[in-house]
Amino acid sequence: MKKLFFLLLFTIAVFTVQSENIWFTTTHYSIKAVENGTWSNWVPVKIPVMINIDQQHIEIYSQKTQILDLEDLIKERFSRGVTYSAFATDSNYKRILITLSFYDNGNLTLGIIYNDIMYRYKLDSY
Repeated sequence: MKKLFFLLLFTIAVFTVQSENIWFTTTHYSIKAVENGTWSNWVPVKIPVMINIDQQHIEIYSQKTQILDLEDLIKERFSRGVTYSAFATDSNYKRILITLSFYDNGNLTLGIIYNDIMYRYKLDSY
């Protein structure tokens, strides 16, 4: 009976998947119009950001919390690092493109691209 109990407990533990939230703080952000092509100067900020890759979910705790639900992530290597990109929906169910860029020098940026405007956040560990 003990063996059956431990087997059942082990089975439940194996199949219970807990996804992990990873916390960051934005240090700066920049904006540009999609058609303009010129990024604004970096603006210093301190905004908590939670990323859960397992659930493909991002929350940005700015004045109004932004909730981003991602579709399948696509990994692309570029000359200075790796970018993961995915289509997503925001809190208002608008379709957007998300990019998470991990640079070889240790920097990390989060990009949010709408039809008319683009946001880019520099992230640091929380």
